Amino acid sequence: MFSIIDRYLFKQLIGAIFIVLLVIGGLDFVFAFLAELEDVSTHYTLPQISLYMLGILPRRIYELLPFCCLIGCLMGLGSLASSHELTALRSAGLSMARLIRLVIQPGLVLVIGGFILGEFIAPVMEKNAQSQRAIALGKMTNTANQYGFWQREGGQFLHVLAVQPNGELNQITRYQLNQSLQMESISVAETARYENGQWTLYDVATTNFSRTQVSHQQRESQPWKTELTPDTVSLVIMDPDRLSISALYRYTQYLEQQGVNTSEYDLAFWTKTLQPVSIIALIVLGISFVFGPLREVNIGLRILSGVITGLIFMIAQNLLGPASGVFGFPPLIAVLIPPALALIIGLRVLKRAR
Repeated sequence: MFSIIDRYLFKQLIGAIFIVLLVIGGLDFVFAFLAELEDVSTHYTLPQISLYMLGILPRRIYELLPFCCLIGCLMGLGSLASSHELTALRSAGLSMARLIRLVIQPGLVLVIGGFILGEFIAPVMEKNAQSQRAIALGKMTNTANQYGFWQREGGQFLHVLAVQPNGELNQITRYQLNQSLQMESISVAETARYENGQWTLYDVATTNFSRTQVSHQQRESQPWKTELTPDTVSLVIMDPDRLSISALYRYTQYLEQQGVNTSEYDLAFWTKTLQPVSIIALIVLGISFVFGPLREVNIGLRILSGVITGLIFMIAQNLLGPASGVFGFPPLIAVLIPPALALIIGLRVLKRAR
């Protein structure tokens, strides 16, 4: 059973975190919407942009959770400290260890909510939004490589303009190279559908190259043998950081079978898997700010300090991730360093504040 103190602290902190999420998420949505307006055209209209932004909103909220938890923790605890309620609770015998546990409880709720959002809701909405956007933008250009995604299978390089929500592929271009990396053929198909356990290409135009001549073929349909499955194709269209944890694991296994470097997907996998650690570490750091160096300052300065700390945390994550691929150390280490440092600093400050 939760005591009155437990419920009161939980209500104050979860309310502060949601207010911060609403404000920061709203600003992020507005700026992203304005940036997306640069692509508005007769094919990519304002209603389509609005639907696209709503589709990617869950993913953007998921990415903002650790940052908002830090600022919300500072706001909630800062408000309690300013009204001397924390001092009263400590005087009543509430230990620092128990206070930390009580403050972390809202974070655990958000960890669970973030996992559900990032694993089941955001990827589905993101895939549909990206598909419709790619189709709309693809109509604006005749160059297939400006949008869509690339994939390699042996000596074949594949480009797909867009993946429909039902799994149908649009504008498939295949470049076949021999062992000497010379072009053997180029094949362009309007659509591809997965039927009866195999892919079928429709409206296929193929150009074959030899030493002496160039030949052309046109077919209404033809079977397509590939190791790609509808499940795998639905993953390729999105960037690694927009996939779920389970999808990242499956696609990484597929890339390893193809002999493709998986460091980018490994990094995204560990970033999402360890997001709960980042949330808890930032909450502990926020608690240390309130009871440590920012004990006597006003709430505005606490929030400013939290924003700066959160930005440093995000910059460190964004720098260490790519650095792991450049310098060859494991992505797991790159993802662990920022929350580990935040947790160590927070615990050391709290230990001195007791």
